[in-house]
This record gives sequence, structure tokens and C-alpha cells, in this order.
Amino acid sequence: MDDQSLSGRVLKILSDKSNLSRGRLIQILEEEGATQKDASATLDQLEKEKKISTIIDPVNAFIRFITSKRERWLLSIYFITTLNAFTWYLIPDERVEFVWIRYIVGTLFIFLVPGASLVSVLNLEKLFGQLEVFIIIIILSIVLEPAFGLILNYTPWGVDPVALLVTLSLFSYILSGVSIITRWRIYGQFENTIVTLVEK
Repeated sequence: MDDQSLSGRVLKILSDKSNLSRGRLIQILEEEGATQKDASATLDQLEKEKKISTIIDPVNAFIRFITSKRERWLLSIYFITTLNAFTWYLIPDERVEFVWIRYIVGTLFIFLVPGASLVSVLNLEKLFGQLEVFIIIIILSIVLEPAFGLILNYTPWGVDPVALLVTLSLFSYILSGVSIITRWRIYGQFENTIVTLVEK
């Protein structure tokens, strides 16, 4: 597909379907045989020629991005971390009928959250399959906890369950936040930019 026919195809798609995202438009062009590079270059050229315009609503685009299927697991890191902190402080050991909730949430937190937050920053899911990533998450979580315990041993707080909980929670929150910002810059803005025809 040459540049001229690709440009014509883009304009035809946009006249039929208004307000497509840039990511979806490129996906349609790829399905029709164009390469991602050519499709992206064509859109850039059409924008320079003022035949199309791109609009982004940052707030709605970010909400769509963070709740998308691919990024939803980052929200689950925040959810499990927060739930673990609440159950730790709100359910005392004496409340035997509810303490099992704390054990379940705490187990999920200990074995998944620190490793998952580190994997999200390193973007390892692009290099490995789902099973390999899951195993790496568990291994990293198991390795990180003693490492934090060793570091806390040389601080005034010492190796205390509350200090370890706070440290691991902060670690997970910060790394997940960095990952969300990084992924938003790489994928989110690109995928959630709306492409429209310029009215003459």
C-alpha cells in the first residue's frame, strides 16, 4: 500500500467512523496490510497537512488507560496493598472470626505485590510469557522481603512487622506509580489520542 492510497484510506475511515483513537486507527490499517511505521508516518503527514487533527482529553484518557484490561493489574497492586494495611490495623488478633481475612490478604500481599510492582517497572511482561512472569513475581517478592528486613535491621525501627509492612507498602506504591506514569507516556497518550477530520 503506497503513501497516497494509505492517506486516502485514512481519510475514508475517518469519514465513515468519526472520533477514532490513534491506536485503533493504526490497528485498522495494520489489518488491511500496512505496517505500523507507515501508518504512523501517514497520520503524522496528514496532521502536518492539516487534513486531520488530534485531540486528547487528559483526564478521561487517563481513566480509560488505567482501567484498560492491560493495565488493570496495576490497580490491583494498589488495591491489595491498601486492603492489607486496613486489615492489619482494623482486625486485631483477638477477633478470631475475622482474622482469616487478614491472613489471606497478607499472603497475597507478601507473595505477589512487591514482585509485581518491580516487574511492572522493569516491563518484564514484554519479554516473558504469563507463567514465567508469575513465577518471577513470586521469586522477587520472596527475595525482596528479607532484603528489606536486613535494611530495617540497621535502622532505629528494627525488624518490626509494622515497619516491614510500611516499607513494603511504600515500595509497592512508589514503583507502581512510576510504572503507571511510564506506561501512560509510552502507550496511554498514543492510544487515547482521538483523531478527527479537519472540516473545510
